Amino acid sequence: MNSKKIMILLVMLASASQQVSARRGGSAVAGALGGLMVGTMIGTAASKSDSRTARTDDKIDQLQREQDNRRVEDLQREMDKREIERKIEEQRAKTMEQEKEKSSTLLYVLLAVIMFMFLAIAGLGIMLVNMRKKD
Repeated sequence: MNSKKIMILLVMLASASQQVSARRGGSAVAGALGGLMVGTMIGTAASKSDSRTARTDDKIDQLQREQDNRRVEDLQREMDKREIERKIEEQRAKTMEQEKEKSSTLLYVLLAVIMFMFLAIAGLGIMLVNMRKKD
């Protein structure tokens, strides 16, 4: 759309410069108009170049943000993974501790049963000795 406007402006300036040059001192005005045309073309080219640079910078910024977001997501996943591994290790330690407590409790129960049996046998022995003495 801008190129159409520039072309119309150039055609108008070219026609105006021919009319001006026909008069006396028109060469200075024609030169000024020509300079304006060239300045307009250079300005348009520069603005297109700036917009391309800005778009390129925007794309680079967007890519950088996307890479940063991916890095953050990867770090978050890694932290979550480590947290899960830590919880699993804690659960393992608790399970091992509970198993040790169960085994020690079982040992105490077994010792109590053995003591009870020993006392029962001792009581029976004493009872047998007393019965033989009476006979």
